[in-house]
Amino acid sequence: MAPIEGAKRVCPSTESEGESGRIAAFERIGYPLDPRTLMVLLIVGSIVPFVAGRLAVWVLLIVSSLVYYLFKKSLPLTWLVMAVSLQGIVAAINASGLFGAVLAFGILIWAIASLIPTFIIGAVLVSIPSGAIMQALRTLRIPETGLIGIAVALRYLPDVRMQLIQISKAAKVRGFRLSPLHPVRSFELLIVPLIHRSLRASDDLTAAIISKGIEFEAAKTSLYLFRPGALDVVVLTVYLLLFLSRFAFGS
Repeated sequence: MAPIEGAKRVCPSTESEGESGRIAAFERIGYPLDPRTLMVLLIVGSIVPFVAGRLAVWVLLIVSSLVYYLFKKSLPLTWLVMAVSLQGIVAAINASGLFGAVLAFGILIWAIASLIPTFIIGAVLVSIPSGAIMQALRTLRIPETGLIGIAVALRYLPDVRMQLIQISKAAKVRGFRLSPLHPVRSFELLIVPLIHRSLRASDDLTAAIISKGIEFEAAKTSLYLFRPGALDVVVLTVYLLLFLSRFAFGS
């Protein structure tokens, strides 16, 4: 996986680690925000839009875009355009005063638009190497089996999207057309090859995990250094204040 542009290298002072007395003077890799902070943002950010007001959604969008910029050195323009467009559609539906299916469609669009800040944070999180994710979660005393499941899920979410694109292109080359008018056939053309590819990927992943000594029970070291800083505190405070604003001010 390509390194994140926002990643930085830090070299802590020489110190012993645990009973084995290993030296930690080697160069370690850090990130603008702790991955554990990103996971909290992912959870809280998926709740805030539904308990706070519309203003909270825009605040989350700004904060999540800044977090994205810290890691990627660019703004999530596609997500921002999508958020503004969807919010515009919701505003138009509300102004029309229509009910029934149109109102239900508007609620669906509003839900998607409100979760875009969470999608932006998720895009940052899945770009972090799985080794960094596992090391961050290991400090929370999460069982090793749970670590592997979470790391693999985050690592392969982008791959699933790429696999679907490749399968769709392969189907078109062979003369098959995916259409919402034929959902069963489209599902068969997409999901069956995806399951087959996933099974092959799981075999490769199992071999890679075993070869890297995941079953070894001794304490594990890592190149990744995670020490929550002032920026983590600021971002978490903004999210938590937005979450608590509903209960403090009732809006």
